[in-house]
Amino acid sequence: MVKYVLDTNVFIQAHRLYYPLDVIPSFWDKLKEFSLDNRIISIDKVKNEIFRNDDILTEWVQGNLENIFFNTTNEENVIVKYRELSRWAVLNENNYLKRAIDEFLDKDNADAWLISFCFSYGYNIR
Repeated sequence: MVKYVLDTNVFIQAHRLYYPLDVIPSFWDKLKEFSLDNRIISIDKVKNEIFRNDDILTEWVQGNLENIFFNTTNEENVIVKYRELSRWAVLNENNYLKRAIDEFLDKDNADAWLISFCFSYGYNIR
């Protein structure tokens, strides 16, 4: 079975734009079901980004997703991939705005960590 790793936007955009918790609860029920079936997972950096807002979405995550849903990025194999990705970004700095690279490599930003985590385990990002 293919396992997907969810980005922060899956949660935040769904909650704010398309599937508000109180309007489309079936979407959120499916997320919970897929998490319990281990079809979807995420990482600690995504959890941190969600929890920055301290809103109803934060409450839903706390009440509906197991702690193991958010995998740690503090593992040697993930850190090695993060270093490789960081080097790639710096070597390609002429192709991107400096602020874009800085944001991408910000240690609190989930994006580069998601890519590194997925490369480490062969998962797909959604």
